[in-house]
Amino acid sequence: MTLTGFTEAQAGALTTAIDRSAARAVDDLRHDLERWHIALTLYLLIQIGIVLLAF
Repeated sequence: MTLTGFTEAQAGALTTAIDRSAARAVDDLRHDLERWHIALTLYLLIQIGIVLLAF
């Protein structure tokens, strides 16, 4: 990045900001995925219960 005109300090600060932002986005996606897994599990358990009650 220093070849594009950024100083060493600016490049380091930008890299740190990008790393933190990416880590935050990944963490948010991980939480969303956990919520979807819980919702899907509950849905499947309800569907199994309905099938078992039907017989």
